[in-house]
Amino acid sequence: MVAVIGSVFLWMFWPSFNGALSEGVTQHRIICNTVLGITGSVISAAGTARILYGKLDMEIILNATLAGGVAVGSSCDLICEPWAALLIGMIGGILSSLGFAKIGPWIMESKVELQDTCGVHSLHGMPGVFAAIVSMIYLSTLEGKGFPADKFYFTDPSNFVDGAGTAGEIQNEAGNYNDQALAQLKSLLVTLAISIISGLSGGFLCSMDIWKPVHALFRDDDHFHHVL
Repeated sequence: MVAVIGSVFLWMFWPSFNGALSEGVTQHRIICNTVLGITGSVISAAGTARILYGKLDMEIILNATLAGGVAVGSSCDLICEPWAALLIGMIGGILSSLGFAKIGPWIMESKVELQDTCGVHSLHGMPGVFAAIVSMIYLSTLEGKGFPADKFYFTDPSNFVDGAGTAGEIQNEAGNYNDQALAQLKSLLVTLAISIISGLSGGFLCSMDIWKPVHALFRDDDHFHHVL
């Protein structure tokens, strides 16, 4: 029950994760797209659990329902169509649900012998990579068109983001969208490299004999006093 309450709080405050550093209309667009994304992941996570098990699964519900916020995170300031945010969130929820139900137990634990005790790979890993791919695709489609929201929402130049300017000026300030997509790809590769290297290093340090004796993995019995 406590975990469910925590997930509800995360659901409500996830828009602030994505939009805290933005302002104005951009922040409003981020909040709307994030809410739509996590709404889509709630629907798809519940549906995936029912398809796999015939009933709801608590692990999937607690984690995969939040995957939409991760999946839409990299493109939540770009998307202007509600259906797109919902679709991205639904795909993120499906990826996360399959990660908890199938990919984690079958590949990571039995094949690779990796223990993802907190479900980070399923909630943040796969939906995060998917989010980067979505943003790259979306940015590449904007090349030469400008930012669609500027033309859709604004008619008075004084209402533009950053205070003033014409549509042409805003489009020029946007820069080359293909370059932005390439920067997103580079950022994804750098992030994966850092996470893999740090994860391998941390796992190696934890496996060294200097930390022994350890009687049980993933338990606190060796370090905390328990009162029965």
